[in-house]
Amino acid sequence: VMTYNGEVPVGQVVIWKDGNGNVLAQGSTYSFYANSNVTISATVEASAPAVPTASIGMFSYDATDNKVTVVNNFYVPDGKTVTEAGVILSTKNSTREALIAQTNGKFEGDESQFTTDKNQIRISVSRTANTSFTMYALAYVVASDGQTYYAPTVQSITYTVKNS
Repeated sequence: VMTYNGEVPVGQVVIWKDGNGNVLAQGSTYSFYANSNVTISATVEASAPAVPTASIGMFSYDATDNKVTVVNNFYVPDGKTVTEAGVILSTKNSTREALIAQTNGKFEGDESQFTTDKNQIRISVSRTANTSFTMYALAYVVASDGQTYYAPTVQSITYTVKNS
């Protein structure tokens, strides 16, 4: 959990962003999952973004458990709620457009899987790796307006099978 202790002038809000400038949350505190070094900053701004955002906060493969784990950090402005959040995974499609267009590999979650601050969802998918692979992930969030908002960038991980 991170807490912003600075002064926030009337009419302004604390905005939490990742190292790429993606909005993660608003408010004086922000809690999140991480399994590697992450850059998160808090700024005081005149207003929060008007549209929802989504981004990959963590993406890893555990060969012991044969699990791919992805955390989608999302933000939904006041007045809207999240109806669904998730990730699209592929070992073939590496572009944002191709991932959006594909008909399988979509892993979604509902409110029961959101973190307590309702700004993240953690999704684990079984994946046995007998050969090396690169996997691509695109985060998305569906807001109460019925529109799907996709992350601006695709994230990837590469797993290399070690020779015994």
